[in-house]
Amino acid sequence: MTRILFAGLALAITAIPAFAIRAMAPETPAVRAVLNPIVVIGKITAIEADPVQAAPVPGSKETVPFKLAVLKIETALSGAGGETHLKIGFREPPTGGPRRIRPPGGFGFAPKVGLEGVFFLTPHPSGGFVVIPPMSPPLEITGPKYKEELAAVKKALTVVEKPTAALAAKNQPDRYFAAAVLLSKYGTAPANATKVEREPVSADESKLLIAALLETDWTKPQPFGVPAPSILFWKLQLGPEDGWNPAPVKGGTNVAIHFKTELQKWYAAHGEKYQVKKYVEKK
Repeated sequence: MTRILFAGLALAITAIPAFAIRAMAPETPAVRAVLNPIVVIGKITAIEADPVQAAPVPGSKETVPFKLAVLKIETALSGAGGETHLKIGFREPPTGGPRRIRPPGGFGFAPKVGLEGVFFLTPHPSGGFVVIPPMSPPLEITGPKYKEELAAVKKALTVVEKPTAALAAKNQPDRYFAAAVLLSKYGTAPANATKVEREPVSADESKLLIAALLETDWTKPQPFGVPAPSILFWKLQLGPEDGWNPAPVKGGTNVAIHFKTELQKWYAAHGEKYQVKKYVEKK
């Protein structure tokens, strides 16, 4: 039954837009780091009294109130060079009435004064503040795995800076880690993008990405806080135009092994011409 459910889920994922998948799936610290353009270590020092009006989601003509938290930056890990403070916009749930109805844009994470740790942020389309995406909450410095998670965040950001070098690392676990964070990034629409398109990465990087997937044991859990190969595989979004025509899963078959075998067959026949595609914002 578990294998059947997994197969159904995997097939369903291919029909769901990348931005919707992001909203559904939890993000590990390493994945949060590469999906959000701003990553900083800092501390919430104040909550401003007066809210500001802004659109709840990109493209909306309506506005809603956002409260603003003041974040003092201690270390800019990505995307906030030269900044000492940022304002984080957030929406609080209503104090009365049913809370199960969430308005467009949701409420997100509500920071409190004194909260300290790693923040994963994306600019609000208005340009006036940043927000914390719902599935990318901060890593609190008091968390039991904070040091380990911070190390994974820094490692993931290094991978994005030099992807080809990371994919060619000496150790297999490092190569898989690199492939996992890159495919997570490439297979997810940029935050707050209203229109997206997919463009190919280099042929050399594509070969290294597929090689890292195929050399990994798909039946074993990965200990690095990144998605399993059987999940990353669907980020490729292979289709008939790529020559992808896998055999159906038979009852009693291990689904992960089945799709790894099908990927190996496909790559032997079509891999030389294939280039992994990544989502970019369409201007």
